[in-house]
Amino acid sequence: MVAMRRLVVVGSLVALLGASARPALAHRDDDADDDDADATEHGDAGDACNGWLAPPCGWFLHSGLMLGMTHHGSGRGAGGVVGAEVSVVHLGGSGWWYGGFVDGSFDFADDNTRRVSFGPELGKMFLGGDLGYTYEPARTDPHGYTLRAIVTFGLAALYVGGTHFPGAAEETTQFELGLLLKLPWNFRHHR
Repeated sequence: MVAMRRLVVVGSLVALLGASARPALAHRDDDADDDDADATEHGDAGDACNGWLAPPCGWFLHSGLMLGMTHHGSGRGAGGVVGAEVSVVHLGGSGWWYGGFVDGSFDFADDNTRRVSFGPELGKMFLGGDLGYTYEPARTDPHGYTLRAIVTFGLAALYVGGTHFPGAAEETTQFELGLLLKLPWNFRHHR
């Protein structure tokens, strides 16, 4: 329960930091809108965020469900993972996206172990990755890191990755494959 409270606190801080950066980073004036209209009218693609397949640009708060399978070495086998993730992401006109994430999960293959991780994420269009600090309180040395590759489709993302605990005397590496289902909220400034 303490880990979930920490997840909520850290997720709130990430969201607050993203919201405070919003006016400086997501401001567009009316002249920029007119320039985009002129560029599109004259055959130029204009702003990539206004294309018919492109998502809107700006800052987004994503929250959702994490479902996956994990495999532990040392003969401990495999099992399910269920959790929640909150992320703040900026989508740019060039297709690049970046931000940060916080997640909390239960690993049923490891005696219902709780795990919390947070860190930066980066990608281009639908491919990306994240790297985060991981805390697993049931371990004798609970500090580790998580590295994941992500294929995202907006509301859903597939991920594959691993978690490693370098100072642990027990099993130190586990692999995970899963699905993130997220609801985005665009909180950029509109004029």
